[in-house]
Amino acid sequence: MAAVKNLGANRGDLAEAVIGAAVTARFWLKPEGRQVTEADLKKVLDSFLRSNPTTFQRDDLNVVTRITDEITFRVGIPKVAYDFIRKRENWSLIPELFKSSVAYVNADRRLILQSNILAKNGKIDKILVDADGTGDQTGTKADIKLSVNGKPTPQQISLKVKGGDQFAQVGGLGFEKQTEIWTNRLGIDITRSKAEFDRIYNQINNKLRFADRTAAATSKEAELSRKAAGVVYEYAADQLQTKFKRIDSALINRIGDFIVEGATKTDPSIELVKLVGGSFVKARFGKKFRENMMGAAPNLRVEFKGTTADPTVIIYDKDLGPGKKGKLFQVRARYSGEGVKNKEGKYYKVYIRNIVEAGDLLFQLATDK
Repeated sequence: MAAVKNLGANRGDLAEAVIGAAVTARFWLKPEGRQVTEADLKKVLDSFLRSNPTTFQRDDLNVVTRITDEITFRVGIPKVAYDFIRKRENWSLIPELFKSSVAYVNADRRLILQSNILAKNGKIDKILVDADGTGDQTGTKADIKLSVNGKPTPQQISLKVKGGDQFAQVGGLGFEKQTEIWTNRLGIDITRSKAEFDRIYNQINNKLRFADRTAAATSKEAELSRKAAGVVYEYAADQLQTKFKRIDSALINRIGDFIVEGATKTDPSIELVKLVGGSFVKARFGKKFRENMMGAAPNLRVEFKGTTADPTVIIYDKDLGPGKKGKLFQVRARYSGEGVKNKEGKYYKVYIRNIVEAGDLLFQLATDK
């Protein structure tokens, strides 16, 4: 996710704390569905400044005998972001995250219904809003984990912010990594591109170590790694285009599986939420998403962008174009100068991450409406 300019903190990490506070405010202060305000959100964060985790109590709204629910908000984000969000004077530097978070909790019908039910069920409930994007990163895609009485709810939140469109990746330089993303995950046989890939890849000196990222980025090895990946990407794009022209239903299903696995790890409770421009978009990946994918199939096209920068394959709607609005997703071979520490200090090596990035079309198709 993109770093907050001049702040040294990651915007996505900060967003986890902010939207987590907004969700907590929904359960604590406005469980019956009234509008959560930025002031409500800041009340939660003010309590967080005093204690993490922080716990609130709210009486059941429907019973005469007092029944009190317990709502706990916990934050687990990297130290730089944690230190940033704990300074109240910094909140004014990220106003769009506050606006987007409030907009989400005031519009999400599942969240509003859940908070309403728990506030009126006549039972003592313990609700946990766990903004812990640093924990269990391999086991779940959830950044905001919701649980009631120790059990996960049917709504978990995977969070994105502007510029943070990545939802899956396969890292590594070798052909086996290309096979993993194109063949194993998308069902595209790339065998015929291997000879040319190997010809270029075998010129790379993988033993070279660079003093800094700039040296690695401007090296011959960086150029060769992009060219090698570009050979496969261009071939895969041609194969995809041929299949799209035939409206290959097996491919459409495979792409649907690819998106669901990347976005949710096949967890049906995951809701992908992107905070952007003071508002939000969200995606859910149930039956309606599959139907929408099949409906969009006749319009899907492929574009390959070459090897001078990061090689990229874009899948898009032909009527909307390959830009952000029409893009379903793109696969990009992003060059990365990876830092490695050893006894002698730190050095950098050439590396490629094959990353998958969502476009606006994905959010249009991934709906439960």
